[in-house]
Amino acid sequence: MPTALEVSHLSVSFGVAEVLKDVSFTVERGSAVAIIGPNGSGKTVLFRALIGAIRAAGTIRWAPETTIGYVPQKLDIERDLPLTGFDFLGAKADISRTPPDEFMESLVRGAAAGSGEIDQRITAKSANWRLERMPAVDRNLLRMAVGEMLGFKGTPFPIVINEALEIGRRYSAPESINFLNGMLDSIAHGLLPK
Repeated sequence: MPTALEVSHLSVSFGVAEVLKDVSFTVERGSAVAIIGPNGSGKTVLFRALIGAIRAAGTIRWAPETTIGYVPQKLDIERDLPLTGFDFLGAKADISRTPPDEFMESLVRGAAAGSGEIDQRITAKSANWRLERMPAVDRNLLRMAVGEMLGFKGTPFPIVINEALEIGRRYSAPESINFLNGMLDSIAHGLLPK
């Protein structure tokens, strides 16, 4: 079977600390691979080496038509970086290669047009929370993310959720992050094809 990825004698070191040593494997097209291990065992280093985000020795060969999606554990952004909602949407538009005005307008229009369905989906998953009692930041992050899940089918749900959580970490209460994550994950699962 043709391979999607071939890795041969991959090694990664940070100074004198050798994190990965002589790792070799292949991934066949159409297969799924899980990398499992305790914290600090090198899982993230392996993925970052595979996508070229860090320097590595050895050979990494992706099939030419392979598409790679990677959501980092955290973004390398200072927590006190002043970032407005429009700055965030502008950055998101940059990533999706959509002109910012067009992206922002379509996101806002889509959320406004679908506000009834969006609020209904949020309410259906919030067992003991009425929508109007949720903190405004949380409620609006949920609305924005659910609107994006419904209106922008090309954006994978984990990316939508991660982006909402990153904004939540900046503007919401720390205890809200688990609530937002649980709500968005539950709503996303309900949107997946059966």
